[in-house]
Amino acid sequence: MSKVLERHARFYLEYAKAHLKDWQWFDAEWPQIRHAWNWVAAQGDPQLLSDYVETFYPHLQLRGLWKEALEWTQRELEVTRSKQDKIAELFSLLRLSEVHDNLGDSKQVADCCERAYSLLSSVSLEQHGNRIVSLILLRLGSAYLAMGDTTKAFECYKRAQILAQNAKDWQTEFVALMSMESAFRRLGNLRQAERLQRQMYVLASKQRDHRSIALALQMRGNALLDVGNWRKARQTYRKGLKHALLAGDQDLEIGFLYSLASIARIEGNLSKAVELIEDALNLARLMGDRIQESDLLGGLGDIYLETGEIERAIQCFEQNLVAARHIGNRVVEGGRLASLGQAYHRLGKLERAARYYEQALRISREIGQKQMEARLLAAMGNLAEGLGKEHRAVMYYEQALSLAQEIGDEHLSAVIRRNRSLVLERESTLIQVNESPEWPAQEQTGPAAKRNIQKPLARLAQIARRFMRRGRTR
Repeated sequence: MSKVLERHARFYLEYAKAHLKDWQWFDAEWPQIRHAWNWVAAQGDPQLLSDYVETFYPHLQLRGLWKEALEWTQRELEVTRSKQDKIAELFSLLRLSEVHDNLGDSKQVADCCERAYSLLSSVSLEQHGNRIVSLILLRLGSAYLAMGDTTKAFECYKRAQILAQNAKDWQTEFVALMSMESAFRRLGNLRQAERLQRQMYVLASKQRDHRSIALALQMRGNALLDVGNWRKARQTYRKGLKHALLAGDQDLEIGFLYSLASIARIEGNLSKAVELIEDALNLARLMGDRIQESDLLGGLGDIYLETGEIERAIQCFEQNLVAARHIGNRVVEGGRLASLGQAYHRLGKLERAARYYEQALRISREIGQKQMEARLLAAMGNLAEGLGKEHRAVMYYEQALSLAQEIGDEHLSAVIRRNRSLVLERESTLIQVNESPEWPAQEQTGPAAKRNIQKPLARLAQIARRFMRRGRTR
C-alpha cells in the first residue's frame, strides 16, 4: 500500500513540475493532490516534502489557498527543525513569513523573520549571504511598518539598501528603495517619496529592465494622483503600462488598468472606469488569479460607492469579504468590513454601520495594524457625530489622533485634528448622516499595490530557495 501511495504522490509531483502554469488542471486534481500531500506530510521525508511545497506553492498562491499554504509550510518547518538542518530551517521560516504576509498577519511575519535572522550566525550562505540578509530585513521592515513601528521599519530598509549597494545587487537595492518610498508616501512624507521615486527610475533605466521601470512609474503615478495631479498621473500610468506589456507582467498590467480606472472615476467618466476594471477582471480570470479577481470586485465597489450606487457597492464588498475570509487575509477582511460600514453610514443605517466598524476595529487590533485602527477610530468618531454623541466622537478622535501621531502619519493626523475641532466648536450641531467618514477603505492606488512590493520580495526568496535545494543535496 505504501508503494502505491508513494507512486501516487510522485506522479502528481512530476506532472505539476511539467505543467507549472496549468491552474485548471490543479483545480480539477486538487482533491487528489491534497490526498497525496497528506501522505507526504505523514512520511516526513525532508527532500520529498520540500519538493512538494516548492512545486505546489505557486499554485496555492495563485488560487488564494493561503490557509493550505500555511499548513504546508508549517509542516515543512517542523521537519527541517527535527532534522536540525539550520539552512533548511532558515528558508522554511522565510517561506512561512511570506505566507503570513499574504494572510495579513504582521506579528507572525515579524516573528518568522526575527527567528530567521537569529539563525544567520550559525549557517554559511556564501555568495548569497547579502541578498538573503536583505530579504529578511525588507520583510521584517514591512512587518514593523504595518505594526506602527516606523523607526525599526526604516532601520531595516536602510540596512538592506546598504547591503545591496555593497554587493552591487541592483535588484535588491531597487526593492529597498521601493519599500521606503511606499512607507514615506503612506505616512504623508511626499517629498522623501518623490526623491526615492527618482532614484528607482534612474536605477531601473540604467539596467534597461522593463518591469522595474514600470514599477517606478507606477509609484510615481500613485504619488501624482495623491496630490491631485491626475493628468500627469495618467500620462505616467500609460507610459508604465507600455513597459509592463513589454515585460509581460500581467500583475502590473492589472495594476495600471485599475489606476487608469481611478483617474476615469475622478473625471466623472464612470462608464470608462467600469470598462477598465472589467478589462482587469477579465485578465485576472484568464490568469486564474482568484485574489486579484476578488480585489478588483472590491475596487469596483469603491467606484460604485463614490458615485452613490450604494447597493451595488455593497454587493461587490460582500463578494470581496467572502473571498478574503476564505483565503484567510485578515487585512482585506478588515478593510472590506470598514467599506461596508462606510456604505451603510451613507445609507443612514448608522447602527449597522457601527457594527461593521467595530468588527473591523477588532481585526485591526488583533493583527497589529495601527494605521487601519486609527482610520477606523476616526470613522467611528464621524459616525458618533451622526448619532448626536459628540462626547463619544471626541473620545474616538483623540484615540485616533494618538495612534496617527505614534506611527507618524501626518496627513491622517491633520484630518483628525480638523474633525475634532469641528465637534468641539459645535457640540450641539449634528452632521448629515450621509457625510463620508474619513476612512479610505482600500488604498486608492489599486488592488495590486501591495502585491507590487510582495512580488519582488518573492523573487528574491526564490533565489534563496534555489540555494537551499543545492545546499541540501550536497
